[in-house]
Amino acid sequence: IACVSVHGANRLGGNSLLDLVVFGRAAGLHLQESIAEQGALRDASESDVEASLDRLNRWNNNRNGEDPVAIRKALQECMQHNFSVFREGDAMAKGLEQLKVIRERLKNARLDDTSSEFNTQRVECLELDNLMETAYATAVSANFRTESRGAHSRFDFPG
Repeated sequence: IACVSVHGANRLGGNSLLDLVVFGRAAGLHLQESIAEQGALRDASESDVEASLDRLNRWNNNRNGEDPVAIRKALQECMQHNFSVFREGDAMAKGLEQLKVIRERLKNARLDDTSSEFNTQRVECLELDNLMETAYATAVSANFRTESRGAHSRFDFPG
């Protein structure tokens, strides 16, 4: 079975430096090629700017919304209980449903600080938004993997 890791089928915890060096270099070289092929970057359109500002300010008016700290904790618990190293299909299906609910909760998060300068709470909400999308992609991918490989084991598909 082919494996795309520099470590083979398994990586020891805390041994990520080699991945960072190898794949970071590969990503940088690919980006350099892509930019050279694309040529000059286009200016941001009005709709690009509006979309970015909408994302940045979307929590400003949720005065009765939920504390983002509670949402982050729910996300962490969901991922730990349903998508850790040892996985099982029923738990992952349950976890995916939980993630959908948590994703909706995030849309209604509350910012206590809506200032536009040095707003660490806004940064934390944006980070949580990115974390949510990464967690969801990880969960969907894990659910599709119906095998045990390396350090990621499925109880319902033993290797």
